[in-house]
Amino acid sequence: MTIIPDEKTEITLKPKEQLPIEVRFRPKTRLQNIEHEINLAIEGMEENRKLMSISGAAHGIEIKIMEE
Repeated sequence: MTIIPDEKTEITLKPKEQLPIEVRFRPKTRLQNIEHEINLAIEGMEENRKLMSISGAAHGIEIKIMEE
């Protein structure tokens, strides 16, 4: 099963139920360091809990060849 969530997607897990999480990072340009938190909302609790943090960067070299 693949789930591609957005801000409106809600996933409800029953007790002891599991859901695998796959994170893909495919930048198209060079990026400085990024950090993003994934939060978990638990029914009956007012505050969201931090589930995990994701951090990374996209370093690379772009080479263009000019033909003359």
